[in-house]
Amino acid sequence: MDQYKGTPQVSVGRGRDVTLLDEEIAIAPVRSIAEISAADVGRMVQVEGQIVKVSPFSAGVKFSLDDGTGTVTLLLWQDLYEALSARSAFDEGATVRALGEVSEYRGDLEIVPELPADVTLLAAAERTIVERQLGELSAADVGRTVQVEGVLQSLRTFSAGVKGVLDDGTGQVTLLLWQDVYDGLDEPEALTPGAVLRVVGEVSEYRGELEVAPQVAADVAVVGRVELPVEEVAIGQLRSDDVGRTVQVAGKITSVDLFSKGVKYTLDDGTGSLTLLVWQDLYDQDDRFSTLAEGFGVRVRGEIAEYEGDLEIIPQVPADVEITHGGPVAQVTMTNEPMTNDQMTPTPQFTNLPTPNLPIPTPTATPQPTNLPTPNLPTPTPAAETRMIGQISAADVGSTFTLAQAGIAEVHYFSKGIKYTLTDSSGSITLLLWQNVVEEIADRYDLFPGSQVRVTGEIDEYQGDLEIVPQSGADVAVIHRGDRPPVEARSIGQITASDEGRVFIVEGTVARTESNQWLKLWLRDGTGEILVYAPQRVVEYLPAGIGAGVRLRVTGEVDIYKGVIEIIPRAGEDVEIGP
Repeated sequence: MDQYKGTPQVSVGRGRDVTLLDEEIAIAPVRSIAEISAADVGRMVQVEGQIVKVSPFSAGVKFSLDDGTGTVTLLLWQDLYEALSARSAFDEGATVRALGEVSEYRGDLEIVPELPADVTLLAAAERTIVERQLGELSAADVGRTVQVEGVLQSLRTFSAGVKGVLDDGTGQVTLLLWQDVYDGLDEPEALTPGAVLRVVGEVSEYRGELEVAPQVAADVAVVGRVELPVEEVAIGQLRSDDVGRTVQVAGKITSVDLFSKGVKYTLDDGTGSLTLLVWQDLYDQDDRFSTLAEGFGVRVRGEIAEYEGDLEIIPQVPADVEITHGGPVAQVTMTNEPMTNDQMTPTPQFTNLPTPNLPIPTPTATPQPTNLPTPNLPTPTPAAETRMIGQISAADVGSTFTLAQAGIAEVHYFSKGIKYTLTDSSGSITLLLWQNVVEEIADRYDLFPGSQVRVTGEIDEYQGDLEIVPQSGADVAVIHRGDRPPVEARSIGQITASDEGRVFIVEGTVARTESNQWLKLWLRDGTGEILVYAPQRVVEYLPAGIGAGVRLRVTGEVDIYKGVIEIIPRAGEDVEIGP
């Protein structure tokens, strides 16, 4: 017998010391909900009841259970909820058995299970599925499970899954596939524009737009395919109003720019220019993309998007890009015949020029230097050479350069730091910030798309992409901040999904923690509760002593993952232990 983090535990060293009994031993007997009172806070209880209400919140899901004698809240933290194998069946009307500790929050009793095995589905609810045409859907359908059928118009990835647009002729709706649902599809590659889909999902609303979100992969079926009519337009006719529209354009490639997520080709048809954006996963599917170069003619079908004021066309499958003609090739004829004297270029002869008569200067005495004491000065560090991005090549790996001004185009996080795609008028390069450098940058939250920076760093290459790698935070300076609301303090209860991307300062007490290589903190401030997620790259820089009951002040960016609102600090210094 010992203790781990204050909890008694029995450590077993040999397998034969554990015996499996024939019958289960109840940790707590099943009780009617009406019998549970505030006197049971801290005790383990077991109840059975029907789910009458489902309430997702920032750190998990709350279910209202009714057993006929009363109701109680069943609180499942997000990690436990996600570990349930049949969580999609935990809907209104389902009957469950739950074992957990009784707690009290704002005067309401809650049952909080510790393990997924503490929650058992006794009977699944009969789902009431309503067939709808897309044009019939309205805000009144939010929370209702519907079956719809339509043609997939477009599909794109986002931070937590995939989003598409369905159209059945009567209207359109956003198809929302969470990553686990998309990963569970038998043939995810079949979800391309033109696929006819039959979808069962719950209607939700996000930023004024209706969405249909299937709960499991089996709720998505490809039932056919149609050829989508596509209008071929001149590039010069395209405007910002065309964003989201699928069109076909043809033109000549005038430039090729590699970046961390794929390749950008500039197309010109004589009426205007447009960026052809080929994401890396699509690029890897077809060897033709690696042959495209300046001068090639292509015809492209894709969805129009806009990035930092520039229009882009984004194909979905390799067949959306047709090469109409190759680039110019210089014709060289090789011959083995020796050249005649007449074919050879004569060697130029030098012409002797007359020597000019110049006056001979009168010599003067050479002045003698005055001996001065040698000052004891430090050896100056040579300033790094300033370059445009397009002037940097693989031959410069190991050299240190300064980019006087470059714009941040994209941000990508990884386990050891952050990568930014920098661009200027001559090209693009990856800015690699290891986490120790991020910790030293005071204005790190101003590093976002649209901001302009000055960077000094060593040139490196990774998987064919050039990188500039600063050695300290002083090597990165924000010279123009992009357009984004400033950092401000907020109470937890005021933070909503509409704040995604904002940077807030929150204060509260840690209710519970969970860790792997990352750290999750559930923070309460009296107005509500929110999940603070510290990624792996940040954990080693967090202050010591973080745990339940500790008061924290956290600065971080609002993110939404699977419907859960999170605050993500960018550095360890963004998490401060308060009094």
